[in-house]
Amino acid sequence: ADGVIRASILSTEGMLFSVLGEANRAIDCFRQALLIYQQCDRSTNLKFATVMFEMGSLLSQQGQYDESANCFSFALGIRRHILGDSFVVARTHYSLGVTKASQELKTNTDIASASHLEEALRICQQEFEAEHLQSAIIVHALGVLNERKGDFLAASAWFAKERNMRQILSGEDHETVASVSADLGTCYYNSGKYDFAISTFEDGLRIILLAENDRSVEVAEALYKIASCHDSLCNYDEALENFHEVKKIRESLFGMESSPVIQTMLRIGNIQLCKGEVKKALDCFSEVLGIGYASDSVNAVEVANALYGRGCAQF
Repeated sequence: ADGVIRASILSTEGMLFSVLGEANRAIDCFRQALLIYQQCDRSTNLKFATVMFEMGSLLSQQGQYDESANCFSFALGIRRHILGDSFVVARTHYSLGVTKASQELKTNTDIASASHLEEALRICQQEFEAEHLQSAIIVHALGVLNERKGDFLAASAWFAKERNMRQILSGEDHETVASVSADLGTCYYNSGKYDFAISTFEDGLRIILLAENDRSVEVAEALYKIASCHDSLCNYDEALENFHEVKKIRESLFGMESSPVIQTMLRIGNIQLCKGEVKKALDCFSEVLGIGYASDSVNAVEVANALYGRGCAQF
């Protein structure tokens, strides 16, 4: 009994250190508590599982994914056996899935992270309404996992599902809808679905423009993505119109010599070349080179791209 009390005290101390941001001290407390629980033959109860879960969370935050996954797996086994399909079990599946996803992306292997996320989603949708915040969070994680693996079609399906859920949960004009619209639009773009990407980016931009605070950086980013889609579709006039607006915003935000402005100018010059507007393209690339030679803020790659562009225009 004394051992169990001591383990409980150590667990509480670990939780306190965790809240205070002292992760290493928290982990030390949790390790001691787990050792005492094992010595008292209490390694299969819910308190033991809770300590395992909390330690797994801290280890995951530190990037120690292997040990973290082992902690979550142990906690999951106990919780699933005692609690069955419950939110606590769903949360454990989610944490294990996210940790395994980090392992997969780090080692380029497949260790079934998606199956844990999908199981977490199944339980949440069973426990709550179909469109619930916890379900949306899990769906987002599945979208991110597939996107980072390069499966943009699968990722777009998950992000489209999340977008619909966010619209039902928070309304069509909520900033979370704008955020997931950016993710969805990017996946459409990377899948070559440029028309879908444009409409999705434009809806995200519409929401951003409704904000009362200044969100010029996000406006420029959205316009840049829309312009890139038009460029890929050879809609050069629409692309130029948007890129010129991006240049204007970014110049006011960052200055003429900044990398975001230089990158936008290079895109403008390349489109002018595609349109056969050689004089305009030559002037654009020459302006970039003038800035590059006068400032250390323009990197060598940007200067090289401007030189190549000017060479194409002169040819």
